[in-house]
Amino acid sequence: MTAAAVITRLQTSVSRERAPADRLALTVGTPRAGTAVNVVPDTAELDISMRALTDASLDRAPAAVKRVVRAERSASACPREPGITVVSRTPALWGAPAATRAVRAAHTGLYGSARVADRPPVAGLGGRPVVRRRGRRAPRREGRTPSPSSTG
Repeated sequence: MTAAAVITRLQTSVSRERAPADRLALTVGTPRAGTAVNVVPDTAELDISMRALTDASLDRAPAAVKRVVRAERSASACPREPGITVVSRTPALWGAPAATRAVRAAHTGLYGSARVADRPPVAGLGGRPVVRRRGRRAPRREGRTPSPSSTG
């Protein structure tokens, strides 16, 4: 139960403790606890990933995670102090401005300016593209096979 409370609190703290422009994506991707369905586990492990647009935001995030985990441990009267380990760190995710301009120009040339919108930066998309279909197929270019996402 404590692990579930930690997950919920982490998701809430990300949205409530940060300014809208200070974006941080936090994912608890692999919660693990217990070995049988009829036994309450005495330990749990949570693998957490964080992505942000600034290094400063990433620098503050582990302290917030530690604070939330320790507070939930205390609220649940868990007998042991949690072990918290940072296993890797990557820099903030920020697209290269020149590459962004080149891709935008290519999309505008292909789809027209009415179909290319400004989007605010996002802190990682988990490998899923942000695409909206409006019942129309993307124009086909000579000699290219359309990708599955552009065919209908």
